[in-house]
Amino acid sequence: MRRVLIVVDMQNDFVVEEGALSSPAARMIVPFVRERVQSALQSGDEVVFTLDTHDQDDAE
Repeated sequence: MRRVLIVVDMQNDFVVEEGALSSPAARMIVPFVRERVQSALQSGDEVVFTLDTHDQDDAE
């Protein structure tokens, strides 16, 4: 069976203290996500990262 780890929104704006949309809860999960990614890669699983983007003039 093929396994895929999907990592959502692990980008600086969300997970570093200086990020525009950062939160303590998001920062707390970084070590866990890093471990899971390393484990998946060592097991030969595929890892997919999603990325949230917006145009400069987006209302959001």
